[in-house]
Amino acid sequence: MLLDRKTVIGRLAGAFEAQPWVLALWEGGSASFGRADEYSDIDLQCFVAAGQVEAAFSFLESLLEELGGIALRYRVPEPAWHGQSQCFYQLRQASPFHMLDMVFIQAGADFKLTERELHGEPQILFDKAGLIKATSLDMPSHLETLRARVESLAVTFPLFQPLVQKEVLRGRALDALGFYQAFTIRPLVEVLRIIHDPEKYNFNLRYLEFYLPADVVRRLEGLAFTASLAELAQKQEQAAAWFAELLPLARESVSGRQTGV
Repeated sequence: MLLDRKTVIGRLAGAFEAQPWVLALWEGGSASFGRADEYSDIDLQCFVAAGQVEAAFSFLESLLEELGGIALRYRVPEPAWHGQSQCFYQLRQASPFHMLDMVFIQAGADFKLTERELHGEPQILFDKAGLIKATSLDMPSHLETLRARVESLAVTFPLFQPLVQKEVLRGRALDALGFYQAFTIRPLVEVLRIIHDPEKYNFNLRYLEFYLPADVVRRLEGLAFTASLAELAQKQEQAAAWFAELLPLARESVSGRQTGV
């Protein structure tokens, strides 16, 4: 019998709560948006006392051994992009879908992954010191970032389309595909998100079905998948035309939000 998410989370939460140097534990990821299902991984964040991060990893891994052992382990090199200590685990006795993504934070650290708009509402497992506090985006600053990003895309999108086109003409399918995904589809998704989902404008293809209109998602799917080099060439032209239509709408959307802040 494979361990399910609830069992793994419950065992870890009970063991960690009993340790005096562990201050708080919560679940993020899909659970923080109310979307956890049988395929969701386990995203846990944990506040520990100063100087206890390595002890926390040792304690965690002893618990995982008790749960059947660790099949795969990847410790993120530090400093990680978010400034904390993170490790991913695949468990021998759990579905590989239930990968454990564990982040340890020293109490008092400058921890940023708390904005509701980006990370949802933390699902608190325990909080001994009232440390877990969801925050909100600094919207004026975020909107200024979006404004600058729109103006950057206005230049870089047309600038880089020839990279796709010349690889099509050369008959280099893989080169063309790589450039198409990077320089056509990805910026197209960005302007769509700036219009419909500005908080997560840089989440690329993640969660689009939750934030974009269904017809927009279907149209984007039709452009993202190509069966041949000839089809890619046609879809690049269609995507470029759509981008040109969307760019002024993205500008208007950001300007309107800035006015309303």
